[in-house]
Amino acid sequence: MTLLEVRPHTGRHHQIRLQLSAAGHVVRGDLKYGAVTPLPDKSIALHAVRLRVPHPVRDEMIDLSAPPPTTAPWIHFATAISSLLREYSD
Repeated sequence: MTLLEVRPHTGRHHQIRLQLSAAGHVVRGDLKYGAVTPLPDKSIALHAVRLRVPHPVRDEMIDLSAPPPTTAPWIHFATAISSLLREYSD
């Protein structure tokens, strides 16, 4: 397993999943794009730690962040993810 930090430039539907699959790096649990087995909770190992989007009415950006689940496969990367979360909060 490899933890990737991905910063897409567009909001195209399935962009991250499709591009990683095409490069031979299927997102864990993503049966639609080539994973062999699902994760136990039927999710895929794709998580937005931070989203920054324009507010729909006001002229400002909205920052949203959320830690990933504390289950596998995320628990294997807890130290690296904690470091990223600290970086985003600074």
